[in-house]
Amino acid sequence: MTPIKLFSPAAMALHLILFAGFLLYARVFGPPAPPSIDVPFKPLATSAVQQDTKHETEIDQSLLLTERRPGSMSHQGFYEREGKLWGRLENRWVAELTLNDRVQRASEYHFSKSKAAMGALAMVEVNTGKVVGLSEFIDRNHPVTRRLRPSENVHLALQAIAPSAGLFRIVTTASLLEKGLNPLQRFCYTKFKGTLLQSRHLSNQDPNACNHLIEAMSVTDNSYLAWVSHSELSSDLLKKTALNLGFDQRYSYFGLPYELSVAHIPSDPLRRAKTAVGFRGSKANVLHAALMMGAVATDGTLRSPRLVENIRNEEGTTVTAPDFPPMSKGISASTSARIKRIMKNAIHESPTGKVFQDWPDHLRSTRVAGQASVRTYRKPSFTRYTWFVGYMPAEDPKWAIAVMVVNHERWYVRALDIAHRVLKDVLSDLTQEP
Repeated sequence: MTPIKLFSPAAMALHLILFAGFLLYARVFGPPAPPSIDVPFKPLATSAVQQDTKHETEIDQSLLLTERRPGSMSHQGFYEREGKLWGRLENRWVAELTLNDRVQRASEYHFSKSKAAMGALAMVEVNTGKVVGLSEFIDRNHPVTRRLRPSENVHLALQAIAPSAGLFRIVTTASLLEKGLNPLQRFCYTKFKGTLLQSRHLSNQDPNACNHLIEAMSVTDNSYLAWVSHSELSSDLLKKTALNLGFDQRYSYFGLPYELSVAHIPSDPLRRAKTAVGFRGSKANVLHAALMMGAVATDGTLRSPRLVENIRNEEGTTVTAPDFPPMSKGISASTSARIKRIMKNAIHESPTGKVFQDWPDHLRSTRVAGQASVRTYRKPSFTRYTWFVGYMPAEDPKWAIAVMVVNHERWYVRALDIAHRVLKDVLSDLTQEP
């Protein structure tokens, strides 16, 4: 047989025919395409896409802005710059605060010298609710502090850690006046010592022990207040006044975490009477106490607290804090006026007033109105809470203040002393501000 040559004309023709046949086979009978997988597709938010896919653009923008919105603020991040106090927010925003640097430094200094377990101060402008002072002191090594375990994440002035004590007596007084009680009407009652209020004190009257509301509040006559609140107030009336004066009420935007002031008004007569005189059933944070005094000092309106003037980011965008509506209804103007007169008389007729007579010469004409109170627990361990709440100047109030100090048996200062020392340092500066 004659062999076939690979590169002969006949062989080349055969190769071309075979190659063409292979291409045709592959085109018609080639392997199937791989299965497709649907992957969601979201185009970038370019100007061309914005014209046709408005909804998709809005979603993209909200996602992009998530990390640029101002986050939460911690009191541990406060700092001073250019004579103002600021707070750091998450996502690289900062807040310009209403706090007065002079008030902050004075209160922190006097707390540091107090040798107390804990203490907190709040000071507000009575007409605006602006917080000009918010300071805390916590001795973590003090045995009282270790037992009470205050939160590290919430400013002490915003924790409802202390019993309301005398602060709630103001609520009870307001409730009696709102009901229409004549503050000069005399009631007779049975006296008790300390906090030893019993059922028999609410059922027996001693004709030799009689008083009226103005005098009873001036001298802290708890026996009178227990009897009159029992005979004149229902649980519902006392609850209503407590709510109107901010207990169990939330703030409008404040910027910091806080705990509500709480008041439990029982229906049982004895327990209700103990609540009315501040022995049990209620706790208050210090800022709320200052706001309550602001309501008493003005027209009875309980204003919302305001800590933030504005917030800014690093690009220079500034958002001004809005004006907030009142925190709650408060009390009538006539009731606040009567309580003002009672508190003004009380401070001048008690040891409290003598403390505030120690003023520099340029503050001789400045009067402070308010009240001091104490609540002591002996079991399971000795713990003493002291309060001072008030406003100044007494004749034309501009600021309200609340101070709470926690001690044990051995103590060096009371809330009253801290309030006096701070006001002595800052009032001259505050009165000169526009």
